[in-house]
Amino acid sequence: LLARARAAAIEAGRFLSSAVFLRNFGAILAILLLFFFLVTRFLRIYTHHGESLQVPSYIGMDLRDAERKANRQDFKLVVIDSFFDSSKIPNTIYQQDPKPLQRAKQGRTIYVSKYRVLPDSAILPTLVSAGYNYTQYANKLKRLDIKATVKEKVFDSKQEENSILYFYHKGRKITDEMLRRGVKVPKGATLDFVITERLTGTVSVPDLICKRYDAATFLIEGSNLTLGNVFGSVINRESAYVYKQEPEYTPGMQMELGQQIDIYLTETLPPGCPEDLDPSSLDGGEDNNPEDPENENFN
Repeated sequence: LLARARAAAIEAGRFLSSAVFLRNFGAILAILLLFFFLVTRFLRIYTHHGESLQVPSYIGMDLRDAERKANRQDFKLVVIDSFFDSSKIPNTIYQQDPKPLQRAKQGRTIYVSKYRVLPDSAILPTLVSAGYNYTQYANKLKRLDIKATVKEKVFDSKQEENSILYFYHKGRKITDEMLRRGVKVPKGATLDFVITERLTGTVSVPDLICKRYDAATFLIEGSNLTLGNVFGSVINRESAYVYKQEPEYTPGMQMELGQQIDIYLTETLPPGCPEDLDPSSLDGGEDNNPEDPENENFN
């Protein structure tokens, strides 16, 4: 048995070292290597194996510009989400997946989110929900992405300061009754409000001409103004008349609260003033007729 095994080994060694075996073995090995090369080459071409690109940033770009840029690099953009933001440029990309600078194969789909061109609509809250207070209502609108501005302030001593009377949207007047029925406006819209104020910052200039000094000071203080300089040499200031004031009285003229008014006094009734203010009417002169209606308050 040992001799047979030894002979078989010698015979096998001769076969493996023969030119015929080596030729055939080399041919088989070459075929296998060629097959492996062709298969890997095919897979690389088919799957782009080993060929990846750095994904560029499309964030902040207009969607159409981003699509053109993606096509040049054999990427495809697909919009998966959008929402409206009045502070952003419509149709602008704000998010992408894969993220910028990551690597991806050519032909890969890039999923993006963009800002919507047309806004959503929002139902306006009722005024009573904010207690008719402008500040509270403006905060409610801000959460809905709606802006609020004060168009006009109207003096109203009966209502609280900053109470909403009504407002406008694109010139259309909207009242509380309409809000109760339901009013929709686009997000990003601006509403112009008319609200109340209890104390204005200005007051009408009082007419002090022909008034006695005490009556003039009463009007000045009652208008929340300040008595300034008093000009004129008079014996008795309380019985003197105002013949000039600064600023001058003009119908409709306004001045800021707390401002000064200077007055000029004279002891005699200024020209052009009503005669019933003349102190001579108190002296019982020849024209002081008890039956005269102008003198009835002095009898």
